[in-house]
Amino acid sequence: MRQGILHLFERTLEWELNFLDKLQTIRHPILDWIMIFFTKLGDVGMIWIITSIVLLFFKKYRMVGVTSLLALIIGAILTDLILKGWIGRERPFTHLDSERIKEILIIKKPSSLSFPSGHTTSSFASGIVLAYYFRKYRIPFILLASLIAFSRMYLYVHFPTDILAGLIVGTLAAGLSLLIGKRWLRPLIDRLETRQSTS
Repeated sequence: MRQGILHLFERTLEWELNFLDKLQTIRHPILDWIMIFFTKLGDVGMIWIITSIVLLFFKKYRMVGVTSLLALIIGAILTDLILKGWIGRERPFTHLDSERIKEILIIKKPSSLSFPSGHTTSSFASGIVLAYYFRKYRIPFILLASLIAFSRMYLYVHFPTDILAGLIVGTLAAGLSLLIGKRWLRPLIDRLETRQSTS
């Protein structure tokens, strides 16, 4: 299966690099700053981790915070501990010469492998959970996740298929965490809160 995926990457390499090159035609200093800002929000899933932890302090939203953190953990395991090392795909900028890299790359070179996108995985893992529980704000959550994902292509550190895979893995992580949350975590949290209130 791994060889099949790598063969697919060989076939899509040219159009994926062409797509990233086309994104470079919309580059502007203000847009550069915006994309760097969004990509930093997604570094190690920081914005999503902070949001989830804050929710833990409110009894009403504790279940949301726990489920979101679980989605982030599942996504990180699938992406960083399993898929990145197994697939072993290099970053798109590694296909450029040194002068072109200096011209295009405006952030520090990521040291990890490329497939799938960890920023995208964590953003959609947590973003979908938050959108599920906070229906009124579902569009802002998904929009933020999408902007973080897009920034990774704009900054030339991920292929489009890395983003697509991150979206799929993140969605799976969110779905699994919601299932676990409803079936096992909700009753557990209810019991713990009941025990605290009676002690």
